Amino acid sequence: MTVMQNKTALIYSPEFSRFSLGKDHPFKLRRFRLALELMTEYGLTVLPHAKVFECEPASEKDILNFHSQKYLAKLKEFS
Repeated sequence: MTVMQNKTALIYSPEFSRFSLGKDHPFKLRRFRLALELMTEYGLTVLPHAKVFECEPASEKDILNFHSQKYLAKLKEFS
């Protein structure tokens, strides 16, 4: 019998705090920072199979692997 080890990863960057989806948008990106702080306080980020990764910004080519050119153009329009 094969036993799989549990692994947990959190992808986080301080850069997340630089962005806003708008004051009326229900998802506030500062929640990422608050979640990381809470997880750190509870010792969840130092568990044996847990790791925090800082992410790199996605390139346009990477984004187009998941979204259409039309969608990306609309996002740029709003930016």
